[in-house]
Amino acid sequence: MVLNKKYLAIYFSFFLIGLTYAQEFKTVKKDTTKTQKLEEVVVTAQHNPQSVNRSIYDVKVITKADIKQRAVTNLADLLSQSLNLIVIPGENGRSEVSLFGLDSGYFKILIDNVPLVSESGFGNYSDLDLINTDDIERIEIVEGAMGVQYGSNALTGVINIITKKSSVNNTDISIYLQEETVESEYGWFDKGRHIQSLKLGHNFTEHLYANVSYLRNDFGGYWSEYNGPYYDVDDGKRGHEWLPREMQNTKFLMQYKKDNFKVFYKFDYLREHTLDYDKTVETNPQTSTNTVNPYGLDRELYSNRFTHHLNFNGYLNQIYYDLAFSYQRQTRNFEDYTYWIHLDQETNNINEEFSSRKVFFSRGNFSNLIKKETYNLQLGYEINAIKGYGSSESFLIGSQTDGDVENTLNSYDVFASSEIKVLDAFNIRPGIRMSYSNLFSPTAYYSLSTKYRLKNNYQLRAVIGAGGRIPNYDEVYTYLVDVNHNIQGNRNLDPENGFSITTSLKKNFVLENELLIKSSFSVQYLGLRDKISLVVVNQEPLEYRYQNVDNFTNVTVNFKNEFNYKRFDFNIGTAFLWTSQELERMSLASKDDFLFSMNLNSNLAYRIPKWNTSVSINYKLTGLQEQYFQDTNDDGEVFYAKGKSNAFDFLDANVKTTFCDKKIETVFGVRNVTDRRTRTTTIPSGDAHSSGEAGLSLNYGRSYFLKLAYNLNL
Repeated sequence: MVLNKKYLAIYFSFFLIGLTYAQEFKTVKKDTTKTQKLEEVVVTAQHNPQSVNRSIYDVKVITKADIKQRAVTNLADLLSQSLNLIVIPGENGRSEVSLFGLDSGYFKILIDNVPLVSESGFGNYSDLDLINTDDIERIEIVEGAMGVQYGSNALTGVINIITKKSSVNNTDISIYLQEETVESEYGWFDKGRHIQSLKLGHNFTEHLYANVSYLRNDFGGYWSEYNGPYYDVDDGKRGHEWLPREMQNTKFLMQYKKDNFKVFYKFDYLREHTLDYDKTVETNPQTSTNTVNPYGLDRELYSNRFTHHLNFNGYLNQIYYDLAFSYQRQTRNFEDYTYWIHLDQETNNINEEFSSRKVFFSRGNFSNLIKKETYNLQLGYEINAIKGYGSSESFLIGSQTDGDVENTLNSYDVFASSEIKVLDAFNIRPGIRMSYSNLFSPTAYYSLSTKYRLKNNYQLRAVIGAGGRIPNYDEVYTYLVDVNHNIQGNRNLDPENGFSITTSLKKNFVLENELLIKSSFSVQYLGLRDKISLVVVNQEPLEYRYQNVDNFTNVTVNFKNEFNYKRFDFNIGTAFLWTSQELERMSLASKDDFLFSMNLNSNLAYRIPKWNTSVSINYKLTGLQEQYFQDTNDDGEVFYAKGKSNAFDFLDANVKTTFCDKKIETVFGVRNVTDRRTRTTTIPSGDAHSSGEAGLSLNYGRSYFLKLAYNLNL
């Protein structure tokens, strides 16, 4: 614990510096240009849209300016620098995400307050690589139990993406191209990353606005020691180390607003195409000609996602209402074929839709039902109707007759919360939600949120809440039984039960009209019972089944400081995590002691107004992590061993410049400056036994990018 205390002392000192300055400068003249960011309006978990400082929750905001400065094109790259989020890219193009030590099944991804459909959930397990940042106005992040506001599977928080729906200009035209290397690999067509984007927006009247956008993101894969699809030698070097992947995204929005009424409709179509070339080459000798006619058994994967979203919001007398209706559909297809390498031909093509999700969602909030100066009441409802389909080829949702299967998972929720002004400086918000499902017993979620404004503009917030996670589609309906596998879902699973306490202390202040400092300190406790895991239920023959068996506890302490001084912006944050996970497999149980880990992030930006240029550096350190896993000794006895994954870090840097009255914008940058590629670990994946130290792939190495954008505002 000496090392832990050392880090704790170092970063606690940053927080104390901020608080010390706050005490010394109690009254200062504020520069409105520096305090503008403090008045951002947020909507996540609010009774009414209001400024972030007035919110009873601690809402973190990532602005459009922050996104543009980093020149990222998807949500995975953007959130990879967030303090408590760990984002690890995968060789298949999909990133793994965790928050407070729990995977993405425990926090929700929302777009304009509507959950996003994915292969394994609704609002959860979203592929962040498929969410582009092109039309994002801001991102609001609330950490902690959000069960009352957003239902099940929001135990660790929500990430709400707010899209652009208006413009101060009559017409906006935005075009950009971005070229990026993949490590040192680059080519016009088959290597590197190539991004093109076009967006048009227009105010038809003072009340009616519409925009349409298109984005194409073509990732040529990471070749490394592999030789691509046309390689004809049978040495395991055909194809790619990271799979090629193309994404196309088309969006349309129309909004009408007048007086106290707004309505908007959004359409979003996303198409993803992944190429998986067989690394084994069948040489196919032709004895009659003493030649070969090699081929590979290749697969192409297609994902299509359609989203329709209709929203009404406004005021009816004093009552504020917000009604959302959404229909989403996601399908996954594969095409298998024999590819004749020398002939450049495909034969034996088989195309099948192997998985789909159809979701109807509706949510309604009604606030100010009893609005007084000291009291506000909100009532609401939420409906989720999910229909899933899986073919016998899906390996996700199979059937006991090896045929196709279709099932439903529905929930119907009602919730209520009230905000009470106990004192001028003290507000509380109790809330409760009842959730009913076609598969599970009714579940209650509750929370109590408080905000207290202390002297000298300190803000103290606390949230106590009960939440949980209902089993996802795969955990309930999976059935994969053949000569090599026996993995089964479980329709008798219970929802997981969680409880969390989050407290935060914040202070914003300005010193001598020059230095803006934002300091915060927070502590979170999170407990989870009846956690669902895939466990061995029979050794001979080997059978797996999803069961409620594990317990999970996490304590996180955060220190964050942000400094804005003239042309400099600097922030640093650290998170100290203690995690206990009690695992049970058959008659064997692991220890439940707390294991320590630490994360750190820091950002530095410097502006050069004379040159219309800014320089940005972003750093993220993910510390060493320990975890218990099942292992076997030399005598064949099963026991729980402690494994570790070593620390790793990422450093990004870029330079942004504008020309021609900011109509032309260029960004040149370097990602993964330190060239991190793997993370050494002794923790095996899944229920596999340890095979010693291994390298977990993190990234394909240092890459360079250049973005050229043209913005015309008429």
